[in-house]
Amino acid sequence: MNDQPVLFRPPRDVQAVVIDPPWDCEAGGGGKGKGKGANAHYDLLSPAQVVRVIQQDCPHWQRLADTAHVWIWVTNTTITNGDAHRVAEGLGVRPITVFTWVKRTTTGKVHKGIGQYSYGSTEHLWLCRRGDYLPVRERFQTVFDAPVGKHSAKPDASYEMIEQASHPNYLEIFARRERPGWTVWGNEV
Repeated sequence: MNDQPVLFRPPRDVQAVVIDPPWDCEAGGGGKGKGKGANAHYDLLSPAQVVRVIQQDCPHWQRLADTAHVWIWVTNTTITNGDAHRVAEGLGVRPITVFTWVKRTTTGKVHKGIGQYSYGSTEHLWLCRRGDYLPVRERFQTVFDAPVGKHSAKPDASYEMIEQASHPNYLEIFARRERPGWTVWGNEV
């Protein structure tokens, strides 16, 4: 009889993951304007904490294929202060293009969000690559309009784009709701 422990290795079957980090940045919801930003809705994490939670706490991260698309929601502040780059680097992925969501009101006007220096009317979705080149299944314009929902909710149009551009299986980290055909993980699911 073999006394060696049997190690379970999950399948590496996820080829697309979307991550919506609870960013803790100077303009994003702490300190000034307390109660208006993200900190009024959930706990915020530094870039190092985001990487640690994904790599150590998320049980599905191990399923990510060696070659995969990693989509990361970023804000103007997390790009300019370097936090978005720190998370991408910590996860071992390389940003390759940016999609910009122009937030619209229910009447179709550009949404006038909160912001320290300007009104946050856009949010950005980085398409990053893990491993070797993995082509997209379909190409899209780098800007899309969609209505803004409740705080931090991402538009259905972004998920539809990801499903059409990236290969399955799909994973969402820091998810806020169930999505058919996706594995989701987060405090709000």
